[in-house]
Amino acid sequence: MLKGLTLFELKYHLKQGSFWAVTFCFVWMAVLINSQRGSALLYANSASAITQTLLFISPYIIFALCVLASATLIRDSQFKMESIIFTTPMDKFQYLASRYLGIVTSSIILFAIVLVAMMLGVLFLDESLVGPINISHYFLAFFIFILPTILLCSSVVFSTAMLSKNTIAVYVAGITIFVLYLLVSILGNSPLIAGSNTLLSDSNGFTALMEPYGLIAFMEQSAFWNSTQRNILTPELSGNLLLNRLLWLAVSAGLFSYTYHKFSFRTVNKISKKPQRTFDNQASQLSPIQSQSYQTVKPQQDFEKFNVSIWFSKLKLEYLTATKGKTFIVLLLVTMVFTLGNLAGNIFNGPINNGQPYYPLTSIILELLEQPLADIGMLIAIFYSVELYWNERDLKVDSLVDTTPTRNVTFYLAKLITVIMVCFTLITTAIVIAIGFQLSQGIVDIQPWLYLILYYYAGVPMLLAAFLALSLQRLAKNKALGLLLALAVFFLSVFVKNLGLEHPLTILAYRPQFIFSNMADTIYHDGAVHWYNLYWLSFGLIISLLTVKYWQRGNSNIAQKLSRSSTYLLASVVVIFLTSGSYIFYQTNIFNEYSSKEQTLQLMQDYEVQYAALAHLPQPTVIDINVNVDIFPDTRRYQAKGRYIIENQTQEDINEVMVSIFKQSHITQNITFNEAALERYDEKYQTYFFTLNTPMKAGEKRTLTFDFSVTHNAFSALDGEHYVTKGGAYIELEDIMPQFGYDLRYVIDDEEERSKRGLPLVTLAMPTKDMQISRDDWVNFETIVSTKKSHQALTVGRLKNTWLDEGRRFFHYQTDGKVQRQLAYISAEFEQIRETYKGVEISFFHSPEHNKDSQYVLNALKHTMDYFSENFGDYQSNQFTVVELPYFSSAQSFGSAQPGMYLGVENRFFNLDNRNVENSEFNPLLRGVSHEFSHQYWGGYIEPNYVGGYALLTETLSKYSELVLSRKVYGEYSTNLEVHLSLDRYLRARSYSNNIEKPLFSTGMEPHIYYAKGKQTMHALLDLLGEEKINQALRDLLSKHGYPNKPTSLDLLNEFYLVSNDGQKGIIDDLFKRVVFHDFSLHSAKTTLLNSGFYETEIDISTVKLVLDVKTNTEEKAPINDSLDVALYSGFPKVNNENMLSIQKVKFNKERNIVLIKSKEKPSHVTIDPNRFRIDRNIADNTIAVKLH
Repeated sequence: MLKGLTLFELKYHLKQGSFWAVTFCFVWMAVLINSQRGSALLYANSASAITQTLLFISPYIIFALCVLASATLIRDSQFKMESIIFTTPMDKFQYLASRYLGIVTSSIILFAIVLVAMMLGVLFLDESLVGPINISHYFLAFFIFILPTILLCSSVVFSTAMLSKNTIAVYVAGITIFVLYLLVSILGNSPLIAGSNTLLSDSNGFTALMEPYGLIAFMEQSAFWNSTQRNILTPELSGNLLLNRLLWLAVSAGLFSYTYHKFSFRTVNKISKKPQRTFDNQASQLSPIQSQSYQTVKPQQDFEKFNVSIWFSKLKLEYLTATKGKTFIVLLLVTMVFTLGNLAGNIFNGPINNGQPYYPLTSIILELLEQPLADIGMLIAIFYSVELYWNERDLKVDSLVDTTPTRNVTFYLAKLITVIMVCFTLITTAIVIAIGFQLSQGIVDIQPWLYLILYYYAGVPMLLAAFLALSLQRLAKNKALGLLLALAVFFLSVFVKNLGLEHPLTILAYRPQFIFSNMADTIYHDGAVHWYNLYWLSFGLIISLLTVKYWQRGNSNIAQKLSRSSTYLLASVVVIFLTSGSYIFYQTNIFNEYSSKEQTLQLMQDYEVQYAALAHLPQPTVIDINVNVDIFPDTRRYQAKGRYIIENQTQEDINEVMVSIFKQSHITQNITFNEAALERYDEKYQTYFFTLNTPMKAGEKRTLTFDFSVTHNAFSALDGEHYVTKGGAYIELEDIMPQFGYDLRYVIDDEEERSKRGLPLVTLAMPTKDMQISRDDWVNFETIVSTKKSHQALTVGRLKNTWLDEGRRFFHYQTDGKVQRQLAYISAEFEQIRETYKGVEISFFHSPEHNKDSQYVLNALKHTMDYFSENFGDYQSNQFTVVELPYFSSAQSFGSAQPGMYLGVENRFFNLDNRNVENSEFNPLLRGVSHEFSHQYWGGYIEPNYVGGYALLTETLSKYSELVLSRKVYGEYSTNLEVHLSLDRYLRARSYSNNIEKPLFSTGMEPHIYYAKGKQTMHALLDLLGEEKINQALRDLLSKHGYPNKPTSLDLLNEFYLVSNDGQKGIIDDLFKRVVFHDFSLHSAKTTLLNSGFYETEIDISTVKLVLDVKTNTEEKAPINDSLDVALYSGFPKVNNENMLSIQKVKFNKERNIVLIKSKEKPSHVTIDPNRFRIDRNIADNTIAVKLH
């Protein structure tokens, strides 16, 4: 009987139109996503690409099953068939199992169709994107990831439906699973979560187990796969992935068992406990009837008041229906847990792992809550809208309710307002939890009025979702189809970008990034959000008015005639919709210049094709800049007017000059070159082509003048290096001022994208010995900058004078000598701290409310200046300025180093939570301050030639500065944890890079190499050469290749060679000139107590060296000849080596080795390369327990 019942259930599912609609949606998603997985380094049909595609759509399976369950699992209860069904010969197990197997089997069929579609989809891709066809890859991913997910989601939906017999409870269960996925993904830093911190790379085993779809566990397993491995390796049921799958399979089985145990296979007649009054009692209370003559009565009824009474009564009934019982309490608890977990996970982790937590200001909390609350709230609004619309129809009382003498709008508003009240209840719950979290962290400056922003920013998308969900129900024949239509609208906005429709006018409920600077007391896109909301709400109101007109009343399809006021309202809303849309289009496309991702790439490609031939055209060099800048924070604009003195520093005559002003959202500009004629102006790239009246001879100087005005309003995309707001402005003016020659900012640096567009792959030349050049391209700089009266303007140079004029404050700056052309301007309200240290005037400008970092900054700066002065030479200025930047700059970086100045970003570098740190024991800003000050040397006094490996002389050497300062202050092993994390960041990032990895000495714009790998490389070099020899090499580099010379990475390596022996030179080449990995394994370890009282430990070790062939992107074994650390520990090894008993350098020149090490105490564990001086992608087998022989 079970087989027959299951087949019946399966047929019932397959007959549902909702099943095929869901299937179509998943096929479309899978084929679209999988087609985009293919690249020059990853096949679209590789196991990795297939798995990633299926994992991407896995979180939406729960919603698909909610749709299917609403049409099938609760039908007996809805249609009052249980009393009949339960009297049939089937037993409870057959009844439950058939229902469960029916939904599981239909889901399997759905995904079988998806897999077939994915297989067929790759046949239409370019051959270069498709590898060898292996059908087992599809089945493996299905059985490891999709099948357990289907069983889990089916169990959740089935259990909730069978026990509650309530569709809204099923929806809440679906939301709970989705929220669990979001919360664990945030805590585990899943790459699919937009709000996750990509700098955090330390996957927590707990989150890998708790994430229900296996995504984090798979990402952990494949994190260090290179491009070749991603094409050939398959997911492996081992480690956390195996435990994850077993855990959730157990949960699935447990849910079914619990349901079987709790489900009652009988109908229960509920008997009212209210006492029944007898007829006699009722009759005794009747008063005698007195005979009266009949009189006609004219009804006196205020129909409008009657409508209001019905609406209020209906609203109370709807709200009680939506919120009564355990289901709503569960939803509130889910909201509480998600809010607390989201805040704790993000606040305590801070902007970067092993750094300081965020200071839990309300502005930060709003950013963390706005998007998830809006997204989850839209889902809740959809589910409740669908349920409330179909509630009367499910209960078969719609024909009675529809005869109520009231207008359609009464029913509509009752349901709409109920949904909004439910959503706002959840927002209120989240706010209460957030305030409680702040209080628990000792924050008393709550600013509760700021939380009201959430009702607007998160509430408007919820309202729009309710508008559309209620409207779409009119088009559906049943609840399942209505739910599917509503969910399709929600998820459509997720995928519409893949169709190239990225415009705010086409993305439902579009809202730009919510970013709130406490320092500037400003939300960056605030003004634009009002217009976006007006546009989409007016659209929702139009749909709502039409919904009211065509509201279903019984079996009638006759539309209710709109009243005159309703007609006027509809016309007004249409006008608002068109007006707001037109204004958004004007601001986005006309006033600002809109460009999609594809359009931007095409613009860059066209520039390179058109102008690459001019890259080597001789051009003049700017040697002197005088510019006046006026910043207008209240109107979010600035203007600059200045002049260049330019010089021909080439050996050729210059006849033509190419001058560009980089495109901004809204800019007007003018360039005047009196000694030249304008031959052509390319408006597309804002590039001027001048022909000089007379050739510019070598060494000749001329003058060029310019002026431009830039507006960054709320509709322009946030650029962390160029913005103006009422509370703070930051402008890196050198990027906007005229540039001479071919503009490298238009060059695409993604090798895959270049290959796809037929562009040459190499963008930065490999450094060679003949690239050593000398160029005097620093500038004398003078500026007068004005801003509003309450602000202070800061820039490069020495402040000469300041004055007030016509309500504006003016500042005159001038450099003492030539400086690099890095000329940032900052305008904000500041508090200044000033101190003179060893002849250098140190100034720290910070927000008046952010006064916690002063001593940390000053102490870290003093340590750093002392170290550099002692080891590399004196700082070549008598002033250094540190400035706090508004949080808006976090969109770009942690900060910026300028000549004589460092600019650190609020909530990234400054204003973090240092309350539990003792400055005498640990300075949390030492790493950052030492890194940024070192750029005065590495990137300043040493300014590399812009060829491959240029970042080795800037960012990598600054990472070295971090290391040596921390080791000097806190000890030799104090940087071990940072090195471990840097290696993780490098290895995880490289597996997602579209470029074949280049050696460190020739790498281009790839931060994971020159930052993360660079730090580990300098850590290894410290072990190889020692601090003194490295510093000697760097002193010689400064002496021989300082400005105006432009050294390359080869010059740096040559200095390292000069302080090393022949054996060390080969290791230096491994570190810098090759991409090298190692594979260490410990096979056994046993220790023996000697007569001397020492313990002798014998260790069986394998050491394999792998070198990447950068031409074929394959790794090959290479002979090893290296000295590596082997260490003994009492207990499992700690990162800082505090429980290390003995460490010994051991020479390895073959793959398998037996090593003997002595120690005074009995060791429990042994580790090879404990300090990570070499790159081993799997360190799990680098440590082994020691056995007593």
